[in-house]
Amino acid sequence: MSDFDRQLQELVTDVLNTDTEVQENTRLDTLENWDSFNSLRLLVQIEQNFQVRIKLEDFHKSLTVRELGNIILSQQSGKTVEVE
Repeated sequence: MSDFDRQLQELVTDVLNTDTEVQENTRLDTLENWDSFNSLRLLVQIEQNFQVRIKLEDFHKSLTVRELGNIILSQQSGKTVEVE
């Protein structure tokens, strides 16, 4: 697991205050405490920690931690990624 993956998984765990083990294939909407308020809190923390700007639409299209990570990495590299 890369440092990036570990950092993202820890951030998701901390923001959602969940005891569930968060892995890259974890669906965000299955985590305890996942609601509209906490999803926005997570978005803000991601933008601050990874120094990126993510469109709200793209954020909400990401179903798993891995998909969210792909969006972050693409923003950091300046590339566009399509989220289905």
